[in-house]
Amino acid sequence: MEGVLRHLAWLACCVFVCAGTATRAFAQGCVCQRQNASGYAGDNAYLKAGDWLFSTSYENFTSDRHYQGTNFIPSLTSRGPTNVQNALAIGATYAVTDRLSATLEAPILVTSYTLNRVPPGGTTAVKEGTHSNGLGDITLRASYWLRTTYQAKWNVALSLGVQAPTGKADVMDTIYGRLVAEDVSVQPGQKAWAVPLGSQGFVEFRRLAVFGSGIYLFNPRDTTGVPTFFGSLSNPNNKQVNSSTDQYLAQGGAVVKLWRKKWPLPSVSYRISGVPIHDVFGPSEGFRRPANVQFIEPGVSFQFGPQVVYFSTGILTYVDVKPTPANPNVTDATIPKYIFNLSFSRRVSGHPEKLK
Repeated sequence: MEGVLRHLAWLACCVFVCAGTATRAFAQGCVCQRQNASGYAGDNAYLKAGDWLFSTSYENFTSDRHYQGTNFIPSLTSRGPTNVQNALAIGATYAVTDRLSATLEAPILVTSYTLNRVPPGGTTAVKEGTHSNGLGDITLRASYWLRTTYQAKWNVALSLGVQAPTGKADVMDTIYGRLVAEDVSVQPGQKAWAVPLGSQGFVEFRRLAVFGSGIYLFNPRDTTGVPTFFGSLSNPNNKQVNSSTDQYLAQGGAVVKLWRKKWPLPSVSYRISGVPIHDVFGPSEGFRRPANVQFIEPGVSFQFGPQVVYFSTGILTYVDVKPTPANPNVTDATIPKYIFNLSFSRRVSGHPEKLK
């Protein structure tokens, strides 16, 4: 039994909990991308029928690097926006069988969005900002391992879910004397029912495991109906509204077992995420900031019995902010240079007598 558990501990180091929901990442700066792969799962990757897995994850970043297309524009930094986001996600997974599980996840967002510009009717720049916080869009998903979970040296899982519009998409705040809807990147929700489709897989070698995961959020709704932030700031009669967008993420990497029976386990992954110009289903009107944003993400995990702690830092490597039919001239978007992630999970056995 000890050998099986030790094998699973190493096997699980390559497995990321499937990225089918609105969990850790809420937005890559001003690009409203809220999908993400979770962190290292440890022994909690494979659950037995009746087991529970409870998890929390926290993400923090400050987005103030302006990009137009692939070009970094440092001269715009002083004007803002400076987009600071703190995202907390709480999840619970129940193993229906050894291979089939159901997960419910609820995100909570706390942000600030600061500008340093000349207010309407003013002559000098003033630093002022908005703040928002609240529950995001809750997701329920099912995940299924295609192969047996008993001592498998490779495996693939598929996930399918539904994202409910539980988060507000019309949070308001006052800036420069005007009450306006917050920028779309810091709105907790998208005001839409959406379908996340995901997959994950791994291959285990002796002291190296290679893993990958992907997620696409299909959002058929056209717009949120909420006026745009910058449009409303310059025009009290602004009629342009925010788009309700598809989102995507792909991630791959490796983890190395440096010690036979000891933690921590270091890992490194590469993440590609963003918002497309056009949604797969439905119209794609309204205002959006489509972009492809990429990070390299070194991390480390620690396991203490049924608990796993994972920490990583995403380091920006590539940005491409793209035009849209509604906004053919490429505008700038702010992107964070670093993203800090911390997650904790605890497995609760549905059959505690088997652990004795």
